[in-house]
Amino acid sequence: MDVRNRVSEHLARYRNQEITKDELKTALIEDIESLPPDAVDAVMADLNAALMESMQEVNAMLSRHSASVSVLADMRQFAHDAEVRGMERAMRVFQQQAATPATIQVPTPAPEPAPIHSMEPWPSLIDDFLKDRPGLSASSITEYRRTFAHMKEVMGDKAVGSIVLADLKAFADFLRDKPNSKNGGLLNRKTIVRHLGEAKRFLKWCISNGLMPDHDFDRIQAREKTAEEKMTRREDVRRPFRALLEIRCD
Repeated sequence: MDVRNRVSEHLARYRNQEITKDELKTALIEDIESLPPDAVDAVMADLNAALMESMQEVNAMLSRHSASVSVLADMRQFAHDAEVRGMERAMRVFQQQAATPATIQVPTPAPEPAPIHSMEPWPSLIDDFLKDRPGLSASSITEYRRTFAHMKEVMGDKAVGSIVLADLKAFADFLRDKPNSKNGGLLNRKTIVRHLGEAKRFLKWCISNGLMPDHDFDRIQAREKTAEEKMTRREDVRRPFRALLEIRCD
């Protein structure tokens, strides 16, 4: 016999005055202790409500009648019936809860805080970047510093954490349109590729150190070759073969 049937049986016996109130309480305590905590809370709440209801009914009777023996008997019967009704309501609540599987509340993990990126001016990080590359030659360091000087013309002292893809695109456009002081024309593509590559390596170093978000800077590419550069490249490829043919012909 499960708990619900046992409690119902106790209530029926008490209603029929087969057991006393103390015997009912003892039996209910033993059975209710085996209930889930939420069901126990429901039972106790309804019992308290039943007692309050019975007291209200008793007070109403006292206001209408004199304290005769018959009135006292009615008071006891009202209290008895009110307790029974409260227990029966509590059992209905418990039966409804038992019929519905308990929902397990899984705590929702707190969202991870958004990363805080560095607000340092990016030029202040150049020395640390170069220190992390002890294998660079003096000439390579000079080339890097020339690249950084060009970057500063475009980006100024912008905070490293606020540099975005558009900033690198502006730098690529700056290199594309920059005059070549040696020949009065524009920078050749080979020089642009070198400057852009060095800028990307610096920005990737910043990303790997958590100083800025990853904006996939590899999407920014140098301009395409001009027709003249393509012709020069073809000539560079053909020159060794021509020299070889001349040697054989001799």
